[in-house]
Amino acid sequence: MSPKLKHGLRGSVLHGEIYAYLKTNPIGRVMFEVDHFLPNDPGNTRRPDVSFITNQRLERLTNEDAVPFMPDLAIEVKSPANYYTGKAGLRGKAQYYLAHGSRLVWLVDPDRYTIEVYAPGQSVRTLSMDDTLSGGDVLPGFHSRCARSSPEPPDDGCSRTRCGSAPTAPYGSVESAPRVRPHEQRRFDLIRLTLSTRPR
Repeated sequence: MSPKLKHGLRGSVLHGEIYAYLKTNPIGRVMFEVDHFLPNDPGNTRRPDVSFITNQRLERLTNEDAVPFMPDLAIEVKSPANYYTGKAGLRGKAQYYLAHGSRLVWLVDPDRYTIEVYAPGQSVRTLSMDDTLSGGDVLPGFHSRCARSSPEPPDDGCSRTRCGSAPTAPYGSVESAPRVRPHEQRRFDLIRLTLSTRPR
């Protein structure tokens, strides 16, 4: 099965939060679905949904290169076709990342709203919506509420319906354009004509 909308939304939210963090902490780059491989294990190419690599490691590469090492941070978002167990499952992937150079792995489950956190030499931690996701030593100072990584729109406590205002159409749409009555249009044309013929 192909990834669903919530899969893409969850990955894009985390990518955006890391990107924003890197704007003020330019220690590396975050990217979508880039191939990572090991020269001595070319049959095990990995393509995490989101990955982060430090500047020091990126200096060895050009933009045309595939990445011949595992990312510092690998983020895998569970899709309907994914499963957790077995060597090819998400947890097997997480262990492969850690065994070959990754320093942090996040397994994101959009359906259960959980994030499993893997780091070398540490027990696996499972975070829920009420927890805070930390970048640890890989993204120092990065913190995100797990609830913010949810693809569901946040409830600000005052929806348009409850507050009594009707939803507005997107700017530039037909519905958002003001409607001008014929007699008003004639008046506007007359004003424009008067202004254009007035001596300067």
